Amino acid sequence: MNPIKIYVMAVIAGAALALAFAPFAFFPLAVICPTVLLLFYLHCSIRRAFLVGLLFGIGFFSVGVSWVFISIHVFGHTSIFLSLLITACFIFILALFIAFQAPLLSLFPKNDRIKRYLIFPSLWTLSEWLRSWIFTGFPWLLLSTSQVNSPLAGYAPLIGGLGLSFLLTVNSAALLDLLYPLLHKWLALPMPFPKKTGKHLLFPLCLLLSLWAAGYTLRYVHWTQATKKPIQVSLIQANISQKIKWEPDAIQASLDDYNQLTQLHWDSRLIIWPEAAIPMLQHDARPFLKALDKEARQHGTTLITGIPIQKGFQYYNGMIALGIDHATYYKQQLVIFGEYLPEWISWARGLLNLLDIPMSDFSRGPIQQPAFRVAGIDIGTFICYEISYPSLIQQRLPAAQLLLTINDDAWFGHSFALAQHLQIGAFQALAAGRYLLFLSNTGISAIVNPQGKIQAQLPPFQTAVLTDSVYPFSGLTPWVRWGDCPIVVILVGLIILRFIYQRSHLFSDGSEFFDGFDKCRW
Repeated sequence: MNPIKIYVMAVIAGAALALAFAPFAFFPLAVICPTVLLLFYLHCSIRRAFLVGLLFGIGFFSVGVSWVFISIHVFGHTSIFLSLLITACFIFILALFIAFQAPLLSLFPKNDRIKRYLIFPSLWTLSEWLRSWIFTGFPWLLLSTSQVNSPLAGYAPLIGGLGLSFLLTVNSAALLDLLYPLLHKWLALPMPFPKKTGKHLLFPLCLLLSLWAAGYTLRYVHWTQATKKPIQVSLIQANISQKIKWEPDAIQASLDDYNQLTQLHWDSRLIIWPEAAIPMLQHDARPFLKALDKEARQHGTTLITGIPIQKGFQYYNGMIALGIDHATYYKQQLVIFGEYLPEWISWARGLLNLLDIPMSDFSRGPIQQPAFRVAGIDIGTFICYEISYPSLIQQRLPAAQLLLTINDDAWFGHSFALAQHLQIGAFQALAAGRYLLFLSNTGISAIVNPQGKIQAQLPPFQTAVLTDSVYPFSGLTPWVRWGDCPIVVILVGLIILRFIYQRSHLFSDGSEFFDGFDKCRW
């Protein structure tokens, strides 16, 4: 097959994978697209497979995280050329996590079922795990997140995102086995053992049916339970434009907008404003906060808002509670380049000045912080994309009876980022078995139930208030109880053991449906 066609198909398959995620949410693509990648990995030489993986990743992230350009160019006031360069570098780095699967997979030369059904899924899953924490991590567009509304969603509370990503790529291997009799003619592939085709199709077919049936059944298993009466909450979506939000002349108008929207909802037990709703330091806003605190106490309620906080010479992206309850949370997982620069790249500090991002020199909040307890319950608090970190979710549980994330996704304009962010939050609510309050300055704002379903939602870029009731939940899902560590250890151990076994030349001589792959290298 012409290498150019292979590369084009790799880019198209990668770009199509982004459509498995919100706002398109065509979840079967999370199985179909990795199938294409696996096919090329098994047939291509090491160098060509690496390039295929890189192009697949570039196609995937170019579509999936294209919104990075908006925050850099539109709101960072950076030139189009430099914005494109920074975005391209970011996409290239992310694509490398997929590309490096190819040389690792090549360490296992025999294209048997173990390589397809265990090694490839393990490498994909471990690359996602690595991407979620290295260099502060970017756990965005993890394969499992796309399945929040699919029959496979039942696995999320049981094995979490990493476990589900593994199962999805196992599905990809089974799908490849099923489709191979059709692909071999179209792509001029070898077709070994044609008389045994029916026999070899039975295993992948049964595997696919059983995995999807089990996932669907697990959706009806409830691992957690409501413990108290419902609480009425109001989420205030003021829809303040990012272009004026941080302008000194516009601050008072923004505060007036939030005040006005809040007046009709003082009967709610919790009233919540989004990230940095008060775009000034806490001590500078003291008169306003004092008046707000007094009014909330008079109505017997609690108001939560995002606000920058200064302590000594350090600045924090914070969240505070006012009224009959007082609490403070300091954001722990900061956005690299957007909110801070780690010491190991302090030479690039001028980049923050170049991007002209307000409040972009925050300090990381302490790992251990007092419980954010309001309205008689413990709330697991997150600011912006902290909700995408599974480790932070587990850190808040089992104490947290309700999850809350406040955001300001206006940084990404009218892009996929808004819907993707909400989808990530919905998956975390499902995996944790908790209600999630998801509030953004310009939207999308929503309330998600413990099954990962949207209970109520506000459209983006509209000024509105979302009022509804939520239940505090208790209990632990198996994933929260055990975490991702067992899965990572098992997958790493599996790869090591298979490599050792292979090196000892103890392969079985049993016929395999894909044995002929070793004779075909594009």
